Amino acid sequence: MGDLPAIGTQGHQPVWKQHHRSDTRVHRQHLLASIHRLCGKFLGGSIPESIGRLTNLLAVQMAQNQFIGEIPVSFFNLSSIYEIYLGFNHLNGSLPSTLFDTVPLLEHLLLNNNNLHGNIPASASNASYLVEIDLFNNEFSGIIPSRFGNSQYLWWVEIGQNQLEAREASDWVFLNSLTNCSDLATLDLQQNRLGGFLPNSLADLSPGITTLIIAQNQITGNLPSRIGNLVNLTIFRANDNLLTGGLPDSIGNMRSLNVLSLKGNRFSGQIPDSMGNLYQLSRVDLQNNFFTGRIPSSLGGLANLQELDMSSNRLSGQIPIELLSLQSLSIRLDLSNNLLTGPLTREIGRLRNLKWLGAANNHLSGEIPDSIGDCLRECIPRRYSSVNEQLERPARAGSFKQSPSQKIPNFLGSIKGLQLLNLSFNEFEGQVPVNGVFKNSTAISLSGNSKLCGGDPILHLHLCDEQSNNSSGRKHLSTALKIIIAVASTVLCLVFALCLFAAFGRLKRLDKKFSFNPMEEQFRRASYPELLSATDGFAPSNIIE
Repeated sequence: MGDLPAIGTQGHQPVWKQHHRSDTRVHRQHLLASIHRLCGKFLGGSIPESIGRLTNLLAVQMAQNQFIGEIPVSFFNLSSIYEIYLGFNHLNGSLPSTLFDTVPLLEHLLLNNNNLHGNIPASASNASYLVEIDLFNNEFSGIIPSRFGNSQYLWWVEIGQNQLEAREASDWVFLNSLTNCSDLATLDLQQNRLGGFLPNSLADLSPGITTLIIAQNQITGNLPSRIGNLVNLTIFRANDNLLTGGLPDSIGNMRSLNVLSLKGNRFSGQIPDSMGNLYQLSRVDLQNNFFTGRIPSSLGGLANLQELDMSSNRLSGQIPIELLSLQSLSIRLDLSNNLLTGPLTREIGRLRNLKWLGAANNHLSGEIPDSIGDCLRECIPRRYSSVNEQLERPARAGSFKQSPSQKIPNFLGSIKGLQLLNLSFNEFEGQVPVNGVFKNSTAISLSGNSKLCGGDPILHLHLCDEQSNNSSGRKHLSTALKIIIAVASTVLCLVFALCLFAAFGRLKRLDKKFSFNPMEEQFRRASYPELLSATDGFAPSNIIE
């Protein structure tokens, strides 16, 4: 441990005295540049107990190594230390409840991505100078300390992916204390066991907060009506909870918002028109809720929007032309599994950068415009977010309907980038193309379209009318040909037989002609009585010798 003082033994004036309300990010980069000697060196083994003897130690950065075992108790007796970076190791054990009492000047505590367990130390309520705490991806459990936000300098709180709990309203008191942290920029509570009603105090967090993540918990209740107070929020993820009610109209005040994920909840009501004010939005995920009404046409003004997922709701009406004209959409547009009606207009051809289109399981009608071929790289009119789910879950009646006279456009088979095509459980009809993606039976799904015909025989679709007519014609022609051949064969056989018979008769006559004795014609034939009389009863004297 002789080299450890080099980590940080210089005279130190606490950062909270030098940089009140300062840019902590810049300061952190400075620290990374000056105390990096044991970071990412693939060091292993246990942290020795003797580290507690380095009483002048101010900062320790030993992240991204292979340290195992518990952090020595003596380590937390270093009262002068203000920075601890031990993330991305294999440390286990728990933290002493008196941690923030024995290390009162602690500003940065980064223990993320370890195997630490137990409660967050209750003494966190006494952490007056804490700027940053990162306990992400550990096994911490229990209730978050009620005065967790006691430090007025708190800037970064990342305690997601643990087993922290909240069941009663009193378990959410810590959120009230965080409203006093005017420098708070990040609050990550995702993937814990937080339940109960979401406090309205969420909307009272610092107006300067930029990242707020409460996703993958069991939180109930509504979003606070004053959520729009968080005007500098750029990332808001509340997905996969049990939240209900409508989206507050004030959400349109969050004009710095870049990512909004509310999927997998029980939100209902109409999507507010005010969302069209969120000009910085690049990704919106509202799938798997109970939203109703029309899709706001104001969304067509979100010039930075790259991904929009509104699938698995109860949205109705026509798809706004303004949305289909939004050229910034490049990753995904998924409107599947709703109650949308009307046609897909030709404006969809303006989505030239779109990779993923989902519109299955609606009540859409009319012709699929050929202009869609201008925009698709992958065309997946799908019901859910994965192909497996599509095949496992039942289809809703209606879906992506065609008018009775429309067919699958041939251009779909000519799109070179098309790798997966799901048109299942619709009312498509007509002949299936046999080129492009349609050659690969494993890349397409056409089930549930009883009026489709033709295509690759592997698809086991019935023959089209034209094919049936051709096939029937061929069958009739084949039958007639067989009859003609049979008759001709019979006639030929008869002619051949007659010829043989005639030839045989002629041969027989010739046979007779050349078989008689020519001498017979030189003498007259005589009867027996005549011979008897002429020879005197055959007398010996009449015998010719």
